[in-house]
Amino acid sequence: MDDARFWALIDLLDGVADDGSVARLSAQLAADEVDAFGAALDEAVEGLLARCRVPATHEGDAAELLAAAVVAAGRSTYRSTRETGGELDPGAWRWEGAEALLVAGLEGDDEWDRSPFVLQWLTADLPDGVGSAWTGEEPALPDGVDPDDPAFGFVPATDPAWDAARDALHADAGVAEARRDIGARFGVEWDAVHVWLVLRDGLTEPDITLWAPDGEPADPADGEETPDDDTVVVWGATPAADLRGLDGPGRTAAYLELVTGLLQVVLDDA
Repeated sequence: MDDARFWALIDLLDGVADDGSVARLSAQLAADEVDAFGAALDEAVEGLLARCRVPATHEGDAAELLAAAVVAAGRSTYRSTRETGGELDPGAWRWEGAEALLVAGLEGDDEWDRSPFVLQWLTADLPDGVGSAWTGEEPALPDGVDPDDPAFGFVPATDPAWDAARDALHADAGVAEARRDIGARFGVEWDAVHVWLVLRDGLTEPDITLWAPDGEPADPADGEETPDDDTVVVWGATPAADLRGLDGPGRTAAYLELVTGLLQVVLDDA
């Protein structure tokens, strides 16, 4: 991919990389351009980090997010920042959603076909504003196979309150740190640690399962080693009744509390 095409695609972000802006970019990215775009982006990120330092709080994977945010700001801003050198100030860049840019165009690949934060409402009694593809029918699976296994995908749900919670989760440095710590224990990158939040009827109390990369539930205390390209799914189910009576802002707060709580349970079980 030539330089002009790369930066023309970056201009579609309007200066900021997040789920919405990257969706615009991906829509204009031809299938045969995906690999070339990724290579050009990696080159831009690496080139910036070769010239600019990051604070200790943003070393490792977070450094790539910070650099990707600078790329998203456009060619002139990127070049002037790289030429100036020095330390990148996280407060000066909107880096929290830049993970989406690093996987632009890969949404259809098996490795990236899920958002790191997934919401499922498995009930017909939905709050106002919530939508779900749940039909009430359990999939026909062989004996001994758990229908909640993430390998079988998820039932999509929509909720503006969830969108707000997910944006906050992406922007929360503590959440990113928790995902990094969990990933390190299982030998995966932080962005391979996903959280699936399930609201369903028939539960009397919350339930949590940590799915290891081989698709089997794992005991986090085992410290099992896993390949770098696999995914750890923190799967948590909560009684739907706990959120059904809440308004939008109330659900946003509850979603945030539930997801951060799931991550903390896994950390505490180390």
